[in-house]
Amino acid sequence: MVKAPSLISLAALAVKRELLLGDDVIPYVCELPADLFDILLTYLPPLALQKLQTKIKPFRDGDDCGSPDYCFENGRKHGRYGNFNTVWKKLFKTRWSGVTDQIEPVDWQQRYWEAHVQGCLDEAAELVVLPSFRGLISDINISDTILNYIGYEQQMNHLACDYSKLSYHCQQFGHYARCLRLQNALCVEETCFFLVSAIIEGEQVAKLGTTVDQIRRTFVELVSFLSSGRSLCSLKLRHCHLDRDFGRMVFSSLLEASSSLSILDLSGNSIGGWLSKYDRSGPLFSLGAGKSLQSLRLLNLRGNNLCKADARDLGSALVHIPNLEILDISDNTIEDDGIRSLIPYFVQASERCNPLVELYLENCELSGRGVSQLLDTLSTLRRPPTSLSIADNNLGSKNRGGVETAKFLSKLMSLAPDLVEVNAGYNLMPLESLTIICSALKVAKGHLQRLDLTGNNWELQPSHVSMLSEFRHNGLPILILPTLQALDVPYDDEP
Repeated sequence: MVKAPSLISLAALAVKRELLLGDDVIPYVCELPADLFDILLTYLPPLALQKLQTKIKPFRDGDDCGSPDYCFENGRKHGRYGNFNTVWKKLFKTRWSGVTDQIEPVDWQQRYWEAHVQGCLDEAAELVVLPSFRGLISDINISDTILNYIGYEQQMNHLACDYSKLSYHCQQFGHYARCLRLQNALCVEETCFFLVSAIIEGEQVAKLGTTVDQIRRTFVELVSFLSSGRSLCSLKLRHCHLDRDFGRMVFSSLLEASSSLSILDLSGNSIGGWLSKYDRSGPLFSLGAGKSLQSLRLLNLRGNNLCKADARDLGSALVHIPNLEILDISDNTIEDDGIRSLIPYFVQASERCNPLVELYLENCELSGRGVSQLLDTLSTLRRPPTSLSIADNNLGSKNRGGVETAKFLSKLMSLAPDLVEVNAGYNLMPLESLTIICSALKVAKGHLQRLDLTGNNWELQPSHVSMLSEFRHNGLPILILPTLQALDVPYDDEP
């Protein structure tokens, strides 16, 4: 037998419908006792919850209310913000049950509508790429699936707002977005126009990650976005086919912007020479110029077709990025001359309150001599980087350095006692290298937790096994060897 609905649930559903269709019921809702008000919130879909929270905000901001709690016209106060936030969190988890944020949001209302706008844009992109698509992107109809999630009902058709159009959702909720991904099909002037309009109005966007083929058509809109996004904290333009001039434009715009940018990712773009026109002694790089540079903490320039001249220009610019913690310039042919021009910056960075923490120099065509010079410098620093990657450089023959690799590792362990992990696999080291490495481990007495030596064709003897047994960290072996590792791999008889 079906259980009859309670009077409270029937009343809550009636209030929900009234909220979706108009505002007349809101004054009466504000008069509800706190316990009934809390119950009502759990029955509201996103559209109704949004309207209620927005409409009662003026009561919260009343002159007689000195706390962040919601205040009502008769002077009674209810602590509502936490209850609203809890309901928004439940709505988010119900709709996107498989999504997990690295850092749990504080404002779940913002997170909900941000994800909602992203879903609308992704759905629109699937339609725009179809050869049969004609018309305006802003007029694309949002699917019933998405509309049902937010509580849209058919009787709302007569209302002035056209809930079914993409433009409505971007304009109504776009200002909540702090992270949006635009697929290529949406990177056209029309899309940027109505998105930028919402962004400028809300001034809330903090991150734009996009893959762009037609971004040059939106030059003016992008400049406007970068200049107006005061809350911008992360800008990712990876593999967007940007050239030197466009990279220069992005950089110039950020210098003039008032944002608190902490992440700039331009990886995978051919922007070699992008800093060459700037006078390094001029006002551009004067102290205090460019708030975005002052707050930058991560700079990713991997695979940007940079050469040693670019490294020299970059070194001059980095001096004026006082809070940079992570620098990735891998996959650029800066060579030994390029790394030498960056050494003065590494020295200066070690003296800052916020020193450089991670440095990635993979596949930069560095030689053993250039890397040794770098290591010699880093070993003298007061606060050197705690993570350094120099993989895929020509330290030997494709890093197949034989016994010289073991000697290099010995020097590395003595100069970097705080090193915790090294991958030295596939260097074609002879078996005698193992004795050199073990001797260095004994002397160094550092913090090394893992040294990967896989890919070397060694036939270990019982004496080697006993020698290796003393090198362990938290019960696990520090040295990872091919023969020992193979014992733990399950046999796979499939072709």
